[in-house]
Amino acid sequence: MRNFDKDHSLVRIINAIPQSRGLDINLNGKTLFRDISFTDFTPYVYMPPGEYLLEVYTSQDKTEPIFKKDIKIGKDKLLSLAIAGNEGDKISLIRMKDDKEAPEGNLSKVRFVHLVPNGKPVNILLDGNTYAYDVSYKDVTPYIDLEGKVYDIEIELSQNNQLIRKLRVNIRPNKVYTFYAMGNKPNFQIFQSSDGSVLRKKG
Repeated sequence: MRNFDKDHSLVRIINAIPQSRGLDINLNGKTLFRDISFTDFTPYVYMPPGEYLLEVYTSQDKTEPIFKKDIKIGKDKLLSLAIAGNEGDKISLIRMKDDKEAPEGNLSKVRFVHLVPNGKPVNILLDGNTYAYDVSYKDVTPYIDLEGKVYDIEIELSQNNQLIRKLRVNIRPNKVYTFYAMGNKPNFQIFQSSDGSVLRKKG
């Protein structure tokens, strides 16, 4: 990533709580983001290293946070923080280190994140070849290098290999991608994020 300030980190928030109302995000008592809708990603913002109290409120009720946690932010990181779970149930924070550097040539980096609270473990196939086995809720797979081209992605249940989602995606060269499964089954969706850039829905 060009011109990255290595004395700070860049951090964004993802609302991965299915059918949730908008979320407000507070850090150390100050509002950082307001009214983040389900599946929305905030912009990356620079944060100095240090310890922070993260509090998550629904935008309609600021009396009690639905989640709070002490977090530590270091230097020179690109981070995505997903607020996940079902409202009224246990809420979790999934912390992901995004890769700042895209590979050269015709390659890109790709990973998958399972954020379906009621979803079972799945296998992920790319053009018929299994990329990841038994990916459970809140799992983040490692990045792999892929040639830039169009791929067929299939998601199947690990327990019986039942196909539950199929989509076609365009992987462009010199990019860093994360695919997020969000929602509750059977209506979850797949979102393709060019890390450090914009988000678009797939399928």
